[in-house]
Amino acid sequence: MSPSKDSKQSVSGQENVFYGPTLKEAYRQVENRYGRDVIILGSRKITRRQETGLGQEHLVEVTVQPPGDKSVRVGPGSAVAPLGYAPTTPAVAEPDASATSPEILREIELEVERIEKLVIEASESKNRDVKHDELEGNPLAQTLLTAGAGKAAVRNLLTRFAGETGRMMEERPAALAWLNENLKASNCGWDGFFGCHAFLGDAGSGRTRMVLGAAAELKKQGRKTLVLSLHPGHAGEIRRLQNAAAKLGFDAGIIRKDSQLAKSEKHLGKYEAVLLDLPALDHPSLALGDTIHSWLSKNHSFHRHLVVPLDRDFQDLEELNGAARAWNCDWIALSRMDRTRLQGKILDLAESIPLPYSLRSENRGIEELLNIAASGELLDRILIAGSARLETEFVPDRIAGMEIAD
Repeated sequence: MSPSKDSKQSVSGQENVFYGPTLKEAYRQVENRYGRDVIILGSRKITRRQETGLGQEHLVEVTVQPPGDKSVRVGPGSAVAPLGYAPTTPAVAEPDASATSPEILREIELEVERIEKLVIEASESKNRDVKHDELEGNPLAQTLLTAGAGKAAVRNLLTRFAGETGRMMEERPAALAWLNENLKASNCGWDGFFGCHAFLGDAGSGRTRMVLGAAAELKKQGRKTLVLSLHPGHAGEIRRLQNAAAKLGFDAGIIRKDSQLAKSEKHLGKYEAVLLDLPALDHPSLALGDTIHSWLSKNHSFHRHLVVPLDRDFQDLEELNGAARAWNCDWIALSRMDRTRLQGKILDLAESIPLPYSLRSENRGIEELLNIAASGELLDRILIAGSARLETEFVPDRIAGMEIAD
């Protein structure tokens, strides 16, 4: 039986840690794997973030000693080992003799030759006449450039595509499929959005509108939702939050003292979704090293979204990248996407700040149109924006919901 994705292996190669939504389900997995002839070393409740999506899950972790396996040690949080159990030093695995077989060595040699060839080709390309630009004869590159992507970002992306796949930069269908895979986004639905989320951004970034829009969507899902506003700027912001909470039915709170935020953490577990609206990044309370920064930047129970308006001048990307690093952000949320025709800037941002996109929003009057970001839809917007100023033959490159043929 192959190990399930919700299990861990001991040094002997046998599964010894199992996970389930309940203790009964975790025990069922243990029994299915080993029967009843197994020693339970301990169990504990854990909360872990999803590998994909925007939530976290509550699980029960069960650690066992598989039959005949003496290499398992009792880890932190596990129960005391049974009487007579004496953990032994884990045996060192024997080296795999096949790892040095002639076939493997030949494959390594061929791969080294391929990389060396790519290095030589890249070097020769740099030494060509500066007037020659390989992007000029590439229709896909021109579409991306016309959409507003910077030349450096387009060249880097297509060079990576050629290097990683061994294909030519001009191979449009394959390049589009690769771009769709490498333009990272959450790619889940609202049913995968739960847990604690903090939103950071400059003044005017659309941060608060995004928070209230997310609260509205989560209430549609029937989620018990809490919105916390830290240091609201004026009475109008408080009234806006109160009106939205009363209209939509979510809970809301105002935090005026930095110390209150960490103290409130123990009460957040009763909500399925918590949305924290932080003040603008230049607010005194968000000074690096102070209370809020020290607490939030290291708090892995919170997803941390940097809200970036797409109409921003991306010459400031270095500043944005600094903020993403300082706050240990794990997502970029795109706002004000309707305020620019240069949708290609999404590629510049992805190249400069290597974080996946979580949400995307645009304004329609007083209404906030908020969606969870999906790779295909983002690439769609870029291609449509570029194609609008080029020939219509490029429009069929739209790929959201489609499979791109090679």
